[in-house]
Amino acid sequence: MRRIKIPLLPFMVTGVSLFIGASNAWSRGAWMTPARESNPPGTYSGVFSDIILPNEHIHGKVTDNNGNPVAGVAVRIKGKEQGTYTDGNGDYGLDASQGDVLIFSSVGFETQQVTVGEESNIQVKLVSATTTMNEVVVTALGISRKETSLTYANQAISGSAVNDVKSDNLMNALNGKVAGVDISPSSSGVGGSVKVIMRGNKNAFGSNQPLYVIDGIPMSNGSNANGQPNGTYGGGADGGDGISNLNPNDIASITFLEGASAAALYGSQAANGVVLITTKKGRIGKAQIHYSSSFTVSSISYKPKFQTQYGETPNGNQSWGAKLATPASGNNLSTFYVNGQNYTNSVDLSAGTAQAQTYFSYANTKANGVMPTNSLMRNNFTFREDANFLNDKLHLEANINYVTQKIHNTPLQGLYLNPITGLYLFPVGIDINQYKDKYGVPVASRNGLPTMNWVANEDVQSNPWWLLYKDPNFSTRNRVIISVAAKYEFTNWLSLQLRGNTDRTADTYEADLSAGSNPVNVVGSNGSFTGNSQAFTQTYGDAILSFNIPMQSNLKINGVLGASITNQNTVGQSYGAGSGLAIPNVFILQNVLTSSSSPVSTLPANH
Repeated sequence: MRRIKIPLLPFMVTGVSLFIGASNAWSRGAWMTPARESNPPGTYSGVFSDIILPNEHIHGKVTDNNGNPVAGVAVRIKGKEQGTYTDGNGDYGLDASQGDVLIFSSVGFETQQVTVGEESNIQVKLVSATTTMNEVVVTALGISRKETSLTYANQAISGSAVNDVKSDNLMNALNGKVAGVDISPSSSGVGGSVKVIMRGNKNAFGSNQPLYVIDGIPMSNGSNANGQPNGTYGGGADGGDGISNLNPNDIASITFLEGASAAALYGSQAANGVVLITTKKGRIGKAQIHYSSSFTVSSISYKPKFQTQYGETPNGNQSWGAKLATPASGNNLSTFYVNGQNYTNSVDLSAGTAQAQTYFSYANTKANGVMPTNSLMRNNFTFREDANFLNDKLHLEANINYVTQKIHNTPLQGLYLNPITGLYLFPVGIDINQYKDKYGVPVASRNGLPTMNWVANEDVQSNPWWLLYKDPNFSTRNRVIISVAAKYEFTNWLSLQLRGNTDRTADTYEADLSAGSNPVNVVGSNGSFTGNSQAFTQTYGDAILSFNIPMQSNLKINGVLGASITNQNTVGQSYGAGSGLAIPNVFILQNVLTSSSSPVSTLPANH
């Protein structure tokens, strides 16, 4: 109820008391209070002292540009907690008083405000926001700017681009979709890292990878302690990257910022460009649940052609021996590789009012690579809450992501532990299936302990199936990302934003090399056990004062003033092979024989 003061107006009546209730001549609910003191005899004087305007039921329909009803539109009274939503026919109804301002908002439409007058039936036509969304892009620090005001190149990709074809690394799904950006998946199977180069290489010796930013906050894109193997002889596993940990279904849009001026606010860490990722948030309206399930099949892109005219050399490790009477047939690569598979199931819940919005999602990814035994299992949990207070002047948001991941048998690179080496060097004209079915043979002198069975005795090649089943590797990752932000609008042109983020990643890696493996790969005769564990923590915080001073002329004055701080800390241990294992094929640290120095070492601290 609204109480309105009205100037006192005297009325003189004789012999009667005057009461006005809901007269058509006056506003609803008005009444007159008689003044009994100092009235002449036989008279009755009354005045209008307070007129109270009660809430009236306001109703109507909300339609789009084409006159179609719009469901789920949030309708609320400005500055109050009251609100409702349109039904499936676009109809709404709520109680409001004259002078109240109704705010109509919905995703994909421009927000409209209507002042309640004498009419109780208010029809609203929402204007599509698709024409204006293309003019506004997200720039550095999550600040929105009109595209025409930018002095650098940028490209925006919708979240659907990474969900059309599911991949264990969301950046692989953008390959060929962004001009001037070269996206190359690694040969490390599922869970491997991806190389993203924007406008060519800029560093001949260091990294050329861009900086990834999630909702305005820089993200760690690091691998485990193995890093990214670059050596020719290799032997190490790809440590993966951070961007692959994200759930593609949580992505609302991705923007690529190119050029020095695009990334100036992030400093030297953004010298190779910036990839801005905007995640989904809860929507105003009725609760909505979305479920998606996908299944994709992959295969090797091409097979190199091998000569089929000449057989094995005398030592059995080459294919340039005597000419065969009949050219060989078959392909060893087809015998080894399989079809990769990716199963992704995800569900998300979105709900909210004008004051608070909630978003929750869960995704499960199970992938198998084209190399047998290479597999990945990942679970993603996301929870986000947004809320508005103090007449929408204060906006708070909190976001937490939890990722758990297990990878089995990442393909190793280089020569010695790479299955491809043995496949490529295998002599032409010999059936390779005999080594596939019987990759190990028992040794009587070692109580039947198997040793590798292979056509050649050479340091750079091993039986591919022995490497898969007897020399496996395992890696795990547990990651938690927590972000909070608060933004207060002092005026419509001045606001202050405070943000904080903690990103903690715990990685483990283990490589088990069995007794009987190629001697160049193991220490001693009982096998080797190596690995590492690492915990990386990045803490980030910033404060940004934004202003956009209104001007009557074409001159615009806007800008940001702020500061940020980033702290990174790495702790962990690595354990080497020592002098080998005391008991054959028992892969635990307690079974490692120590030499003159401990096989366990502390990883260099990184702050």
